[in-house]
Amino acid sequence: MTRLILLTFLIFSAVPAYGEWVRVIDDIEGQTVYFDPSTIERDRDIAKMWALYDSKSAQPAVGKAYLSRKVQTEYNCAQDMRRMVRVIEYSGNMGRGEVVYMTSSLFSTTEWKPAYAGVGHTLMKVACGEK
Repeated sequence: MTRLILLTFLIFSAVPAYGEWVRVIDDIEGQTVYFDPSTIERDRDIAKMWALYDSKSAQPAVGKAYLSRKVQTEYNCAQDMRRMVRVIEYSGNMGRGEVVYMTSSLFSTTEWKPAYAGVGHTLMKVACGEK
């Protein structure tokens, strides 16, 4: 059990230091979505990036409610597909406050999903370097 706790701590302590969040869109669910350009990584058709979803009101969650969440997503730019890599939910706005939930798919592959429309498509275009 101690090894699992230590491993989890090491995984999430490897989260990159964030630069400046750039506003992307206000979505229809009352969230403002940002991305951090300093976290964009590209390798051929695959891009990876952190985004921040900041809510005006508390959102229901697995544990406690959260006001913001940071999500690292991987994008297949050639196939318009995306999959979440990491999620960290915070009690406060703009990724501040107590971490109320976190998960990672670093040890298991999550399913690729279409990114044809909406916020997911907008973020994919940013990560893939499209205008």
